[in-house]
Amino acid sequence: RHAHGFQALHVEGREFAQLETLCQEAALEYENVRAGTAMILQALTCAILTLLCRHWIQTQAGSLDGGANSNALIIMRALEYIQTHYNEPINIDTLAKSLFVSSDHFRKNFKRITGMSPVKYINNLRIRHAMDLLKNPNLRISSIAAQTGFGDTNNFTRCFTRINHLTPSAFRKQVLDRDHEESPRGLDAPD
Repeated sequence: RHAHGFQALHVEGREFAQLETLCQEAALEYENVRAGTAMILQALTCAILTLLCRHWIQTQAGSLDGGANSNALIIMRALEYIQTHYNEPINIDTLAKSLFVSSDHFRKNFKRITGMSPVKYINNLRIRHAMDLLKNPNLRISSIAAQTGFGDTNNFTRCFTRINHLTPSAFRKQVLDRDHEESPRGLDAPD
């Protein structure tokens, strides 16, 4: 512990390599700002925080008071559930109940630990996955909406546009145009 109440956390091995890779991806994304950069940076930050929380729980949690330890474990379980079930309907009240805490307690601690509300976290995660799926021109936007847990295409489009300031179609076009420009020309390609 330090004078200001901070605690140092030593990370090494595989966990350090994962954190280093995520930090490098975040730095690269920050240096090359384009459509969706803010969303990708949020997703990478959440992944980094999740790995740090996981490591902290495994190595340090036993030495802290029960309340902080308990809250961190509850949020870690929630994050793991959300990561696995993001493509399904997730009811925050039901999730809190399954973790044996009140909805208000859950929402407050989730925001305190992750920096965002559970709904915002879930939507950001879904949009991040949708951004990957949009790179496939053969997938319909309605199919992507369904695969990422949005109830309908309109809801998906509203959420995607609010986060990325582009519609899913415009994002897809931008990504596919950029990929086409960056791909090396084949031998039979016209000059």
